[in-house]
Amino acid sequence: MLERVGPEPDRVVRYAEGETGIYEVWEPRAGSAHDLSSSAGRAAADSPGRTDISSAGAGLSWSSGSPGHGKPTPADTGDVPPARAVTVALVHGGFWKAAYDRTHLRSLAGALARDGFHVASVEYPRVGMPGGGWPGTGDAVADALTAIVADPSLPSPVVAVGHSAGGHLVAWCASSPTTATAGITGTAGTAGITGVRARVDGLAGVVPLAGVLDLVLADRQSLGDQAVRALVGLPRRHESTPRDEAGAHGHESKGDPAADPADGIPVDADPARQRLVVPSVLVHGADDMNVPLSVSEAYLASRTSDDAACRLVAVGEADHFALIDPLTPAYTVVVEAIESLVPGG
Repeated sequence: MLERVGPEPDRVVRYAEGETGIYEVWEPRAGSAHDLSSSAGRAAADSPGRTDISSAGAGLSWSSGSPGHGKPTPADTGDVPPARAVTVALVHGGFWKAAYDRTHLRSLAGALARDGFHVASVEYPRVGMPGGGWPGTGDAVADALTAIVADPSLPSPVVAVGHSAGGHLVAWCASSPTTATAGITGTAGTAGITGVRARVDGLAGVVPLAGVLDLVLADRQSLGDQAVRALVGLPRRHESTPRDEAGAHGHESKGDPAADPADGIPVDADPARQRLVVPSVLVHGADDMNVPLSVSEAYLASRTSDDAACRLVAVGEADHFALIDPLTPAYTVVVEAIESLVPGG
């Protein structure tokens, strides 16, 4: 867990009853956020929808990629950033466990605020807490993001950024609550899906950072000490129980149509088996040992032409927590992902 100390929020807003029904707000502030001593360099994409980035080297030398990527942030240049009319909603990770709360994202929140963003960091009930587990955890985050979108003191557009389990939650909020994709009508495009609604209206985009985006695959890899099973209320699997590692969704349905036949993971909880309605940029460290890059790769592979725009940026030499540490080169990648989802950005 990242232990870097961040600034206290400017204010706290309550969106629901209980100790977890809050989000913290940082207003844009002048000044340099930090010194990025390393760089990020872009390599040519080696698969559709994917970009690989190396964090080795010095300076901001990007070899190729889409126009507008690779530019330094205000923190890199030392410029005083103007306030942006953009809100970044942060959703923390911790494998949905009660031990991990929003405070470990404060350094990221402070850096984004110093780079000119309005920032709202969400708290929510986790497993073992009142209202936690499934679907309570997901519903609480959806309520929080809905409140942030409606908050008159925070500007639009709103981009939701979630780390690890928070990546799962923002992708879930950006998906259609209609779990069966067959028969859904709508038009896909870079601005999202028209004619189909996400669980949370009004999001411009979502950025899952090392997101646990495929719950069946994550369960089969026993990520977070079988955290997926704890989230959805399933008993622990004995370590001797065989698991199919070849593919997450390769079995025909039997019994409960709302659950995976081999794993019992509810379809309603799993973004990988739902239609993405809001544009998304997946950012994942190539050296992540907590949530392997293969989880984001599997989610990207599950997208179709009926989904909103989705791409994956793989950051070389970055582990699980580099993506939320503003003193690493990955921070520049995260800022660019947010900027790319802002209309006109």
